Amino acid sequence: DTTAPVITCPANSMAPDGCDGPATVPDLRAQAVASDNCGGVTITQSPAPGTPFTGSIDVTLTATDACQNSASCTTRVDQVARLGNRIWFDLDHNGIQNDGETGVPNVTIELVDNNGQTVGSTTTDGDGLHQFCVNPGTYCVRVVASTLPSGYRITLLNQTTVDLDSSADPLTGLTEKVTLVAGDNN
Repeated sequence: DTTAPVITCPANSMAPDGCDGPATVPDLRAQAVASDNCGGVTITQSPAPGTPFTGSIDVTLTATDACQNSASCTTRVDQVARLGNRIWFDLDHNGIQNDGETGVPNVTIELVDNNGQTVGSTTTDGDGLHQFCVNPGTYCVRVVASTLPSGYRITLLNQTTVDLDSSADPLTGLTEKVTLVAGDNN
């Protein structure tokens, strides 16, 4: 027999990990479908399951039959993107994170998709940090002002560089939309 097997790859997918660092290639062999008239088809994968990656990676699945004929297909695996920031006590009300201004814990942050729908929420940790792990796409976040400590409000918008100022609109609590690709950390 000289006829190669027929193999169909699974659809492009997201890695099940990778929010807190590199993702790892999942084992896709059981998701591939292979057939052959010679029988005894074995499916191998490259790169191997467990291989770390960032961003996106192409995974090649190869079906080899008992007669040593083979065929391959390729699918893409994407790492999640990360979207997060810090909510802080702006003691001097200048819209800029200065030394000594501590984070605000337990503030509700909502993840909003490109259609304006709330698709997730989290609360800030003890240092005022929050993070969402998301599929690539366009998002913004909303600071839920009613969850700020009593007497506090959202500070001035866009007073300096992105990393040191407030990105939330004081009236709506919404940040500007950002488009994330696989592996982004914004």
